[in-house]
Amino acid sequence: LFADALETYKKQGITACMVRACLARATVCMGLKDDAAMERDILFAYQLDSSDPEAAFRYASMMIKSENFDAAILTLEGLLGRGLRCGVELFLSQCLDRRNSNGDRKRAIELLRNRLKDLDKEEPELRAEYLATLLDLERQTQGVETALKTIGDSPEGIVSSELTMALKGEVFRRSGNKPEAVMAAKESLSRIKPETTIQDKRRIATLLQALGMYKDALELWKVIVQPEYIGKDTYRIVECAHQCEDVTFITQFAGKIRANGLWERKLFDLEVYYREKYNDDKGAMKVLEEFLRNPPEQSYAPYVRTRLSHLGIRTGNKSLIETDPARLPTVRDVDAKVGRIVALVLRHGPEPIRGVEYAYELVRLNWNQEEAHLAIIESILAPVGPTVDIKHPEETVAPGIAVQYEEDDTRELHWHIIENSVVSEPESSRNEFPIDHPISEEMVGKKRDEHFHLAKDGIQ
Repeated sequence: LFADALETYKKQGITACMVRACLARATVCMGLKDDAAMERDILFAYQLDSSDPEAAFRYASMMIKSENFDAAILTLEGLLGRGLRCGVELFLSQCLDRRNSNGDRKRAIELLRNRLKDLDKEEPELRAEYLATLLDLERQTQGVETALKTIGDSPEGIVSSELTMALKGEVFRRSGNKPEAVMAAKESLSRIKPETTIQDKRRIATLLQALGMYKDALELWKVIVQPEYIGKDTYRIVECAHQCEDVTFITQFAGKIRANGLWERKLFDLEVYYREKYNDDKGAMKVLEEFLRNPPEQSYAPYVRTRLSHLGIRTGNKSLIETDPARLPTVRDVDAKVGRIVALVLRHGPEPIRGVEYAYELVRLNWNQEEAHLAIIESILAPVGPTVDIKHPEETVAPGIAVQYEEDDTRELHWHIIENSVVSEPESSRNEFPIDHPISEEMVGKKRDEHFHLAKDGIQ
């Protein structure tokens, strides 16, 4: 559809319409997570008409994403003085702040101050972001007092009184004055009225959360965040609820998210964690099994099977324990903590020796991690669970065996491990050597008390 429209506009020579069509298609591509196609359309639109404000904004954003600050700033500078919205100065100032070359922040402050008188024509959210950016730049370059003076001198009605206190609290917080920041945050919270906008509540909640006032922040987030979508606010409310250990809210909110067909891994894990922590095993089992019936993230299914199997081991419900090792995470795909659980699950499977083998590879990959060493100890010596049949060393040296040998002349004892792992390379500092190492080759096939050459030369 967009391609047909572009072709039509091209034949008619209507550049403005071509720009709009390109930018509209770029938005669709962004929704489809096709970044390459999105960037091609934005670039084409900008090349068609670099003076088009929307094309310039989108192009500058693309340059910022690739950290090409010079190109972004040059693009936005070309939009100044054209009577456009204050968003031009705001975006340009933020770019200057991020580049932070000599004089950039001073220039950013000048730009923002020059348009303060025009802020009353802008949307409330832009006004708030505009002032917050100016105040932080002033705080960094001219000190807290200058920033506070700007708040006091701002045109009346530019932002609400509750947001004014929140902005003041943010200045104090960023300057390291937590007591003053907390006082301002509390005052801001007390000024909230029924007509206070969602945008203002969001800024106040964000400040409260940054100050560790999680309970107050959570109550505000409950008003703002709905389980119909997943965005930045979703993560904020979940973090607050986690800090407050509001288990009822977490489990109910997570249930609504799932009921709406949405998936968020962190929230899923948190719900399962709290259900297990407070002995709601049936609830945890239901959540895990619901995921596995129709996994919204296939790559996560092996981990969820591990969690469900672990729950089965803990509750004595053997029917929950995964019996196919191929359906569990590979040792390369887990950290030591999760790997320890996988080794336990394998130990309770039909071939307990697989738990030992898994734990062995885990400790090789995570030598400095305590959880990995605990996994290998538990896989062999745990007093509960299936008995593992460990094979006794062969009389004949073969790959995978650790050999102790004694030098004939010095009587020194040494260990030599012929490592045949397919997961990780031998580590000589741990006396591990590959099969094709000269000493390994000399040893293979030898029996106990037989001799071999450490090295062969003309004298020998």
